[in-house]
Amino acid sequence: MTTWGSRRGAPATGRGGLGQMRPVRRLKTHVLPFMDHAGGAACIVFEGREACPLSPLYGIAIYFTHPDASHDTANPEVLFDAIRRDTPLSNHCPIRLEFFFNPSAAGAEIGACIAHYRAEKSLRGDYRRQIQAVESSTETDNDERARVQRLPGMVSSYVNHPSIKYYHGLLYICLDQDWRAGRRVMRRVHFDPISQEQYAALTQDSGEHETLAPTYLAWDAIERGDANLQGPGLVGMRLLRCHS
Repeated sequence: MTTWGSRRGAPATGRGGLGQMRPVRRLKTHVLPFMDHAGGAACIVFEGREACPLSPLYGIAIYFTHPDASHDTANPEVLFDAIRRDTPLSNHCPIRLEFFFNPSAAGAEIGACIAHYRAEKSLRGDYRRQIQAVESSTETDNDERARVQRLPGMVSSYVNHPSIKYYHGLLYICLDQDWRAGRRVMRRVHFDPISQEQYAALTQDSGEHETLAPTYLAWDAIERGDANLQGPGLVGMRLLRCHS
């Protein structure tokens, strides 16, 4: 838990002698379990005020695909802290993480997670549209939609961020049963590319590949010093660049 506050003005010299203090705001990591569109266990993890568990709108999905991975082996609060460590996110994290447990056959993880993500997004919608719906007082009579609307919507597209130029979709995959005992890396998956026409216009005379692949894959380390890979980035720094 993080506690922060600051003094305002000089200490008072009259009665009380304690001066004026700004209210102390206690921050904590919130872990809110929910069921995904298929009825599977999932949870939202974010930093917020202790007494006000209001999730940030901007989120990124992390999938655990090992058949024996669970909420207990993932330990969401510990993983959330590990991802933020040694990055500016350790001071303030305006991003929520969504953990999904989606057992997948070896070699089929990427396709299975992308399909799951698309289905979840199809049901929950885009968080920007949720804001517009609230502002226009839009209501729905559909019970399932009403239940889902209590969950924040998904990010419409990550392509507008400088670090993700060509793909609308982004998710992470952890292949290990227990990330603390495994390789301590995650697979970064970019998917749903922009059109080839847009890509050609953006990369003209840049030396990029002529054709944009359906997906782009990379490895990122959970913490600094993790992994035996050559030069993996940090998950936390990637999240920060995505949100900036």
